[in-house]
Amino acid sequence: MRMIVMLAILWWSGCDECVDGETRCSGDGIASCVRGRFREISFCCAQDGCRDVFVDELQTAVCSPTGQPDPRCEGTAPIDNICVDGPASLHCDEGYGSYEKVCARVCVEPEPGLGFCALADAPDPRCAASGPADRCDGDRIVSCTLGFATAEQPCAAPFDACMLVPDNLGTFHPRCATSQPDPACATDSPGRCAGRDIFSCRGGRRTFESCAHSCYENPIDSMFPEAFCEGASCSIDD
Repeated sequence: MRMIVMLAILWWSGCDECVDGETRCSGDGIASCVRGRFREISFCCAQDGCRDVFVDELQTAVCSPTGQPDPRCEGTAPIDNICVDGPASLHCDEGYGSYEKVCARVCVEPEPGLGFCALADAPDPRCAASGPADRCDGDRIVSCTLGFATAEQPCAAPFDACMLVPDNLGTFHPRCATSQPDPACATDSPGRCAGRDIFSCRGGRRTFESCAHSCYENPIDSMFPEAFCEGASCSIDD
């Protein structure tokens, strides 16, 4: 989260004139043209890399590991997510493929341009009700997209129960937690990082979350003294 915020407010140091709507690469990031100047990093390509191309005579930055149009994206909308052989999901942007993700089970496309990996090729009853993307199902966390289950995380001892934990804005998120009260959690405490893991106390129980990339924590005396999982890091040009 910190990296996204930093990139969003970063001013492009080598500003030059451009046409609003144009984009260009800055390292692995995509800089957008705002009021005739390239100023902000609006998106991070991370491991796929950023490539400068021209689309309808406009300078355009796209995420692409090859820098060449992907034939699998032919005939798609300017921005689409599709299912390809593998099975795998593929993001298409102006004919360039990126963010290819090999699916452990199946890839589904319930609506044109909305392809993603799922646990089964049919909607999951646990995802039928409206609600957050992640939810508790007994002692496990289930992730849902458009009625399909996309991931399932069993909660293992000592964090062998699932409970809903509010964030700073009052939105509830499922977290694995101890099934019994923890003496060290007499009062609620904000999440703190331990490597890529986040531990906190909620309702007398200790909670746990593992980050895919890295963990960042706000100062304990700040307005929102919480820890967050960060996305993949993005390099930028000076």
